[in-house]
Amino acid sequence: MTNWWLPSGKRLSRHGDRRGGTTSEAARAQAVLARLERGLHGEEGGKLWPLNRVIWRVGELKLHSAIPLLIQLLHQTPLATEPMRNYCLAWALGNCSAGDERAGDERATIAPLEDLYHRCQGSDLQHVRRMALAAILKLADPEQAEQWRSQLTQALPEPLRTLAIQGPAPAFGAVLEAHLQTDLAQQPHLLDTLYHLNTEHIRPGLMAVLRTIPFRPPYFQSLRHIFKLAEYHLDGEVFGLLAHRFEEEENGYRGNRWAISTAEGKYIPRYHNQRFNSQPRSGSMTKTLSFPRH
Repeated sequence: MTNWWLPSGKRLSRHGDRRGGTTSEAARAQAVLARLERGLHGEEGGKLWPLNRVIWRVGELKLHSAIPLLIQLLHQTPLATEPMRNYCLAWALGNCSAGDERAGDERATIAPLEDLYHRCQGSDLQHVRRMALAAILKLADPEQAEQWRSQLTQALPEPLRTLAIQGPAPAFGAVLEAHLQTDLAQQPHLLDTLYHLNTEHIRPGLMAVLRTIPFRPPYFQSLRHIFKLAEYHLDGEVFGLLAHRFEEEENGYRGNRWAISTAEGKYIPRYHNQRFNSQPRSGSMTKTLSFPRH
């Protein structure tokens, strides 16, 4: 089954500890690992080096030696009170294990990620669930990946489900475009699921949608999710397409931390709560644009 994400052996990456490296790189890795271990024993680190940022840095550096510490942190971090830490841990585990020659290590990493995925049931935990799934698919061997694709495909509405399995791609694309005209508000995670699947029957139609779908609710949140997933999987085609659209298309509202004013003159209070709404009335293009720049 074709997959447009880069093969693990060809991933573009910063130099991690598996690649050898200079003395300064080794010292940097050691400092990050030492800080991570202190975090495992309860040290938060304050504003200068908060633990979530350390976890993220571990993933950026692809420190394979950090995997046992990350898994321990995942087991001891409460999901209800620390969803963002769980998100960071899933992100880092996918990066640190991906492409490693030791397949047993990848399998050992997938199990806690699968547990995290199944525990994320509330609407306020969907970002964690989405990242756990992305990490699982990044690490899965062909047999595991096929099992997950089968499970995700079965959740699709008909006739998309049958066309996703049997094709052809043009028919799937036509049905998807028609489906999005009426039903996305009732299935807010549909586009995310299709990107996770990313098969030869699905991708052409999904790409056509990503080129033209408007940047407004209920579509914008899904576009933002896919943008982040494309960066995670090093999918340059999708990432570049959406980045260009985010740069070129006009922002649809003005606002602050308390409320927003839309182009139609509507006033929506408590903007920040929209990101946890299954049917959000707004989306932050400004925050999305800042994502790849930090």
